Amino acid sequence: MFSKYVVMPPDIFSFTYSLLDELALDGSNVSGLSASLTEPVDYTWVVVAAAVNGLAFVVNIFLTLNKSKKLKVETKYLSDQTQALAEQLKHTDRAFIEQINRIRRTEISKQLQEFLAPLKSLRTQSYKLYQVFAIEEKKQCLIARGKLKGAYKSEGKRFNRSSLTRDEVDKCYFGAVRFFVKGHVFEKRDLEVFDQILKVSDQIVELISEKSYLPRNPALTEILGEYLAHIDATKLARKGQLLGVYELEKLSMPLELDGAIESEIMRLEKEYQYLLPSNSSKTVDAVTENKSIAYYDEKADEYYRKTHRIDMREVYQTFKEALPSEAQPFILDAGCGPGRDTRYFIKSGFRVKSFDASEQMVRYCNMYPFAFCEQRTFSDVNELEAFHGVWACASLLHLDKDDFYDALTKLVYALKPLGALYFSIKSQPEVENHSKDGREFFYYTREEVESFLEVLGMERISIWNNHGKKEGNPTEFVNFLYKKPRITQSSDSRTRIS
Repeated sequence: MFSKYVVMPPDIFSFTYSLLDELALDGSNVSGLSASLTEPVDYTWVVVAAAVNGLAFVVNIFLTLNKSKKLKVETKYLSDQTQALAEQLKHTDRAFIEQINRIRRTEISKQLQEFLAPLKSLRTQSYKLYQVFAIEEKKQCLIARGKLKGAYKSEGKRFNRSSLTRDEVDKCYFGAVRFFVKGHVFEKRDLEVFDQILKVSDQIVELISEKSYLPRNPALTEILGEYLAHIDATKLARKGQLLGVYELEKLSMPLELDGAIESEIMRLEKEYQYLLPSNSSKTVDAVTENKSIAYYDEKADEYYRKTHRIDMREVYQTFKEALPSEAQPFILDAGCGPGRDTRYFIKSGFRVKSFDASEQMVRYCNMYPFAFCEQRTFSDVNELEAFHGVWACASLLHLDKDDFYDALTKLVYALKPLGALYFSIKSQPEVENHSKDGREFFYYTREEVESFLEVLGMERISIWNNHGKKEGNPTEFVNFLYKKPRITQSSDSRTRIS
């Protein structure tokens, strides 16, 4: 019987393969074998055939698994190599960026140490000498200006230098070159001081001539050229060679110079800190968004158009007169908006540092090439006795009570002794919501603000009310102008405000 089945018919082989395929696909068990047969088959050879085919299948699975394992090993190797290469490229990229940053830091250091710092020092020396030059003439101009202002006020007219005659300007405003041109005779002592000023100016001219390639701000380079022309005219006037040549007023001292120098120094110092390896991976902290900030970011263009031409001369003058007279003023423009006031103060010869919480307001302010404005809030103010004046025009009114008093405290700490603080807020309304045009406004009575400033030890100079000058804005504002007294030591040896 066994010999009968020594040779397995070909149809049995094909049947076995198809059957095993079917079983493999359908997941059926061997008990369903007989039901699938179309003719009688000896199960012995079916099992043998299945065993032979199963062995081949197992061998195939083994080879497949072996290939898969080898493939996994190769894949892991390639993955490790790729990751190592990525890390190497990342390290190379960081090294390249650090090399570029190092080169830029070297350039910044050179600009600061070899040009801007010496230039600022010489300008400070010149300013101090000018303070003691022609003291009597300056005093007489101040008296004449006061009298003329009184006369204008009594006639109901606004005092404005641009509307004065040449003689009125000569009487009310001192200018060394102008006085030399009209033939004024100075005291010997004043001439000696002035000659010393010219010696310092010669050092400045030499510095600019030797290092003129260092500044990268075209506007600063231009104003330095204006200063050099002014020095040339001053020397000629001192020698008496320009008597009666009043056209020299066009070559007057560019008052923006000191503010431009200070802003460039602050800008470069900030860039240097940012390029340090410890800061290169850091991101700038985002200013917490609120309704008011969102409004100024969204309406920046419209707000600029409505406010940049507002006449603030009377308030400016009141603030300027409150500043320490012996100082070369350094002003903090707190909540500067699009930079209208920053620009005015720099053009008046002041050094200014500005900030605003709105990114778009900061952008507008920095469009003025001599401005230095940062995006930050009142809570970020951490300077200590750094400024001769703090100016916060209609900016504190967006702060709630806790933030308002915290901001006032920080601003007072930022003032130098005898420095002036100016700010304005909306007066307490009878009928008005805290929110308007998407902005939030908070209101404080004059009495509660005065009480808090008294706690801070500030001395009142003036408080007055006026109406907003922005078109379509009849809002009444309360203006506060205070002075910081000198610092004394308390009994527990901690610094306090007297």
